[in-house]
Amino acid sequence: MPAGRPSKYDDKTPEEWSIEIKKYIDSCEDKIEPINGKEGVQRYEIWANIPMVQGLAAYLCLSKDTIYQWAKEYKEFSYALTEIENKQCQRLVNGGLGGQYTSGVVNRMLAANHGMAEKTESKNQTDMNVSGGVVILPNNGEHNMETTSQAS
Repeated sequence: MPAGRPSKYDDKTPEEWSIEIKKYIDSCEDKIEPINGKEGVQRYEIWANIPMVQGLAAYLCLSKDTIYQWAKEYKEFSYALTEIENKQCQRLVNGGLGGQYTSGVVNRMLAANHGMAEKTESKNQTDMNVSGGVVILPNNGEHNMETTSQAS
């Protein structure tokens, strides 16, 4: 038997852990408070509460590393990480599109946690072919240069 203190996991049954995880995820709701703007314009202050692994760890009084380790060993924690990831992505996309969350924060979190990134496409005006380290520019009628090489 390995030395050391017993795992905190054994303090609850898998069903009890699942219930606690669900309670955390269900508690992750934004708090929206109305505030009065200038000249009677209604504005809102949003306190984002997006599900995160760190939040689950704090809720359960565990370390983030323990959550990740238990996800490898116990299916309820593996499922929890998947659900947190899915709900987080959904909330970020919807909140970003709806203007509830700052686009910069949304972009960073989606890139860091979900592999999504902004994509900017640009197209060169000149199509170039590269052959053997030599750039061959298309003949557009302005330059008419010929290059020949002789074998030694």
